[in-house]
Amino acid sequence: GKIKMLFDYIKNQIDSHLVISFDIFDTLLLRPYAKPTDLFLHLEKIHQTAGFKDARIQAEKQARKINADAEDITLDDIYAQLDKKYKHCQNLELQLERQLLYPNPDLKEIFDYAKKQKKRIIITSDMYLPEDFLSDVLAQKGFAEFDKIYLSSSIRKTKDTGTLYQHILDDLKVKPADILHMGDNLKSDKIKAEKAGLHSIFFPKKIDEVFENNQRAKIFYERHQNDLTASVLLGLLAISPADDNYWKNFGYTYAGPAILAYVNWIYRQLNHDKINDVMFLARDGYPLKKVFNLLYPDKFNTHYFYAPRLLNLATQKKSYTTYLKQFDLKRKNIALIDSCSSLLSAQKKLVACLPNKNITGYYWFTYDNGRNDTEKYQIKTFQSFDKTKFLNWNIMELFMSAPTPPVEKINGTDVVFKKANAFDKKRIEIYPNLLDGITFFAEKYQEIFKSASVQFSCDTIVDWINILCAVSTPKDKEQFSQIYHADDKGHTDYKPLMACWNKHQINMKGFFKVISNNDKFEIKLFKFISFIKYKRSSNRFYFLGLPVCQMKKKKNKTVFLLFNFLPLISIKRT
Repeated sequence: GKIKMLFDYIKNQIDSHLVISFDIFDTLLLRPYAKPTDLFLHLEKIHQTAGFKDARIQAEKQARKINADAEDITLDDIYAQLDKKYKHCQNLELQLERQLLYPNPDLKEIFDYAKKQKKRIIITSDMYLPEDFLSDVLAQKGFAEFDKIYLSSSIRKTKDTGTLYQHILDDLKVKPADILHMGDNLKSDKIKAEKAGLHSIFFPKKIDEVFENNQRAKIFYERHQNDLTASVLLGLLAISPADDNYWKNFGYTYAGPAILAYVNWIYRQLNHDKINDVMFLARDGYPLKKVFNLLYPDKFNTHYFYAPRLLNLATQKKSYTTYLKQFDLKRKNIALIDSCSSLLSAQKKLVACLPNKNITGYYWFTYDNGRNDTEKYQIKTFQSFDKTKFLNWNIMELFMSAPTPPVEKINGTDVVFKKANAFDKKRIEIYPNLLDGITFFAEKYQEIFKSASVQFSCDTIVDWINILCAVSTPKDKEQFSQIYHADDKGHTDYKPLMACWNKHQINMKGFFKVISNNDKFEIKLFKFISFIKYKRSSNRFYFLGLPVCQMKKKKNKTVFLLFNFLPLISIKRT
C-alpha cells in the first residue's frame, strides 16, 4: 500500500540515478513465513529430521564465531558446524528456498521500471547463500538481466559494516551519489548506505506492515512464535496485499486459512481411508468443495448434495432415495463432508437411503447431546476438543456457507429453496466476495507450497478465529452490522452474527465487568472482585471465588452437584 503511494517518487529517484541497487531478501524476494528461520522448521517437518531447526540456527552462530575475522560466512561454513546426520539437508535447504521464495509484486514493478529506463541494475545483499544459486533464483522469479551481483558471502564484505558499499564504488568507478539503493534493513540498507554517500529508499518488511495494520495478527504471533501454522498463515498475509473489497480481504485473511486447514485434513483422511467418492453437504460444503477441487483436481469424484434437517424420512425416504440416485455412486465406500453436527442427521439419512454403502462422516467436530448415537456411525473429526473452544462458532457458519437461501423441500431431483428474507439476501450478496478471498488464499498457498505442504494445526486456526471474535475494529462492526445468522432447526431465529464483539469486557454502570473467553465466563464486582464465574473446562460454578456447583453429564442426564458433591438438580435428556 505505502509503496504504491510512493511510486511516483520512486520513479523520479530512479530517473535521476545511473545505478539502481536492490537488496534481495524481504525486498525483491519474500519468504512465506513470519520469520526466516521457520524455513528450517518447515524442512524439519517435511523430511522428518528432528532437531534440525535448532541445530541449524546454532551452527550458523558457531560458524560466525569461528570465522570472526571474516565479515561474512558461506553456507558451507555453516554446514561444517552441523552434525553429520544433517549434512544431507544442505541441498534440501537450497531446494526449499528455490521453491518457496516469492517475488515481491511491488518491487517487481519497480525493478521492471528501472530496466525499462535502461539503468544499470545491481544486486547488493548480505547473505550466506551461494552466488550462482541466488543469481539463478532471481532470474527464475522474474528478476533477470541485472548487471552485477555483490554478495557478502562471496566478497567477504558487508552492507552492515559499510565496506560492501565501498567495494561497489571502487568496482563500478562511479560517484556515491550516482547510486540509488533499496532495501528493508534500516541499518544496513539505509543508514550505512547513506553514510557511504549513496541515496537510499527504505522499504519496511511486508510482515512488519501486517503487524502494523492488523492488531489481531500481532496478538496471534505473540502467542504462536514457534508454530509453523501461524508462521505460514502470516507469511501468506504478508505476500498478498490487502484488497480494496472488504469481504474479499476478510475472506482471504480469516476464512481462507480455516477452510484450507480443514480441506487439507480431509484430503489426508480420504487418502488414508482409500475413499474416492466424496459428498459435500450443502450449504456448509459449498466452499469446501470449491477449495478441495482447486487443490486436488481430478483425484476424486466430488458431489454437492442437500439433506435439509426438516426432511422427514418416515414419509419422504423413497423421494430422497430417488434424489440421491443422480450422484451415480459406484463405489462401496462413501465420504460425507460436513462442518459440525450434534445429531449426525445428514449421515443418518445417507445410511438409511444407501444401505449397501459404507459411509464415513468427516466433521470439523461433533458434540455430544446424548442423542447423536455416535458409536453407531463411522465418524472422524478434525477438532479433537469440545465446541466450547470456539468463542463464536457461528462465524465458521458464515465461512462455510453458500449464496443460496435455506432449502424448503426436495421434489425428486429438484431442490426448492425458501424465499430469501432480508438477512439471507445480505449474506447472499456478500458471499461471492468472501468466497473469492477464500479461493485466493488457497490459490496462493498452492502456488507457493505445492509439494512442500504444511499441515495446519487445528488448535492454532481455532485461536486465530477466536482472536478475530475477541478483537474488533470500527470497520468490522460497520460491515457486520447487517449480518445475522439463524442456527435453529427451522432457520427462523436470526441473531447478530458477531454479537460476541459486544459481549467481551463490557462495563455495566461502572459496578460490574463481564469477561468471556475460551475457558470462562465471569462477572466481576467493582472490576476486580470475582462475583460469579463459570469455568467451561471443568463445568464448575464459583461464587465469590468459592466452588459452589459442578455440572456433570452422565449417559442420559445432566446432574448439578452443590459444593461439587451434593446432588442438587438432575435433568433427564430424551
